[in-house]
Amino acid sequence: MALWVIAWDDVNERLKRTTKDPADIIPGAASSGIEPDTVKKGTVNATNGSTQATVTFTTAFTSNSYAVIVQWVNTVDGSPLIEPLKITNKTAAGFTIKWNQPTDSVNYYVDFLAVQPCSLYKANAVALTAGSTSYTDSLLSASSLPIVASLEETSFNTGPILFQPLIISDKTTTNFYTEWAVGITDTNGEKLHWMALDASCVALKSGVQAIGSGSTQVSPSLTFPDLTSSTYSVVTLLTNMIDATVLIIPTIITAKSISTFTAKFSMPVDSDNYRLEWILNVY
Repeated sequence: MALWVIAWDDVNERLKRTTKDPADIIPGAASSGIEPDTVKKGTVNATNGSTQATVTFTTAFTSNSYAVIVQWVNTVDGSPLIEPLKITNKTAAGFTIKWNQPTDSVNYYVDFLAVQPCSLYKANAVALTAGSTSYTDSLLSASSLPIVASLEETSFNTGPILFQPLIISDKTTTNFYTEWAVGITDTNGEKLHWMALDASCVALKSGVQAIGSGSTQVSPSLTFPDLTSSTYSVVTLLTNMIDATVLIIPTIITAKSISTFTAKFSMPVDSDNYRLEWILNVY
């Protein structure tokens, strides 16, 4: 019988149950069998009048098999543009973010989280089939985990770039269901990136926030323990698992603090059945 021990993981700030030597629980200790997630996060400025921005990691991933989620942020302008983002040109060293309408000020930024999952995050990047308007993926205890997602335009795409938001319209204890409005144009031309997390600590949080009918924004409360900084990446996704017909609309972050952030929608939600699912990581 294996001897289990409880060890503190300094990277993810939590206890881990393991059969390995506690000293092995460090980044890059793949031989330990419980290597922490590799997480890269930050913010990139979208210059005035631009339709794209590029993220270059300080240290590259070992491959391009990571999931990345992107989120608009504008905490200055009174009426910012709210439009979908698309990931393109993803490599181990970074990726490009594109959008349809040029930015109208210098106050737009894009927050991002990029994850190679191992033990804390659950994440994946999966190819979508031509004509598809939805995707179902298996995820243990999906109904209890906040889930976010983004689309990537791959180098195999030969059709026009479609800029469209996503929504999660169903969850079970083993699966979640994501959909979008317009069918994918090419087989292997696009990928769906998704990640899920259920955590609360001084540098990492996630949650599901109820939204009232007619609301155009929501501000989740960042509960105990307090964050150490308001310099963080936060990514979101709207969900509605009740209504037969749902709005599929993008969001933008318009304020950040240690105690809350504000996510604004491109139009009012039309029922009480929408939720904002979110993941936050201090950097």
